[in-house]
Amino acid sequence: MQSNSFHESLLRIKNDYLYQILSIPIHINICAGTGCIANGALKVYDEFQKQLANSNINVVLTMSEGHHKHPENSALLMKSGCHGFCQMGSLVEISPMDVLYTKVKPEDVSRIIEKTIKNRTIIDDLLYINNIGEIFEKSSDIPFYSLQTRNTLEKCGAIDATDIKAYIAQDGYLSATNTFTQMIPQDVINIITRSGLRGRGGAGFPTGKK
Repeated sequence: MQSNSFHESLLRIKNDYLYQILSIPIHINICAGTGCIANGALKVYDEFQKQLANSNINVVLTMSEGHHKHPENSALLMKSGCHGFCQMGSLVEISPMDVLYTKVKPEDVSRIIEKTIKNRTIIDDLLYINNIGEIFEKSSDIPFYSLQTRNTLEKCGAIDATDIKAYIAQDGYLSATNTFTQMIPQDVINIITRSGLRGRGGAGFPTGKK
């Protein structure tokens, strides 16, 4: 009974979040990792918040409680975890176009809103250009990202790390709930032992034995 209650709560939060976020036509993801913050990302975020409001765009910062849609003129403005591409910060990714702008400054925000958010056009001088002059619109095409396979950090840079609902929408806490409600301690120990997980100190001690 307790297990069903936990699962139902998580599923409700997930469904509410996804229903709302899918109703928002534009998502503006600003990297708020340390490197981008050092390059002025928080000032870029503040400028977006101010100028979007001045452009009569409904700014959504967090998902509200309940199962409802946002107005058609809405834009989700979020700060994510580190994208990893620190030397190119501040990074701004805009979906559903999946365009990644690099080295964005507060003074770039007005033209991003006008050209990309309102008119769906790309600003070439804000795109990543490698040392042989190749231009990349999408982060997934940039070798720094395309040559990586992220497992544990798969969603880092893709969701708001400070929004618990965003985490739950990615099935956060589901494994923990299953563990707490359906397993005994020895089951957990057996799984960790079979995984071969080891400590990252010099001894590499098996985590299952710990």
